[in-house]
Order: sequence, then C-alpha cells, then structure tokens
Amino acid sequence: MLARVGRTLPDGDLDAAKEVVALRAVQRKEKKAVKLNEEAAKSKKKAVKKKATKKAVKKKTAKKK
Repeated sequence: MLARVGRTLPDGDLDAAKEVVALRAVQRKEKKAVKLNEEAAKSKKKAVKKKATKKAVKKKTAKKK
C-alpha cells in the first residue's frame, strides 16, 4: 500500500505516503464504527418495538379475562 501511494506522490515523498496511508486507515476505522453504531441503533429500535408489542398483547389478553 505504501509503495503504491508513494508512486502517486511527487518525488516519492515517503513521509507524505505514510500520512496518506495512516489517514486512510483512520477513515476506514471511522466508517466501520459508524456502520456498527447504525446496526446497534437499528437493533435497539427493533428490541424496543418488540417489547412494546409484547406489552400490548399482554394488556389485551388481560382485558379479555
């Protein structure tokens, strides 16, 4: 990865190439963290909805009795 980035920079600037690689790694991790947060939020929303449905069903069956 470093060599590939280094070739695209003028004079094969190694420090700049290292910075680019590090930056890309950080961006990749941030993107993954955002995705995980979204999945967790979706999961939590689903759980809350399921709990509410259970509660409503319990209430309805209690009224019938």
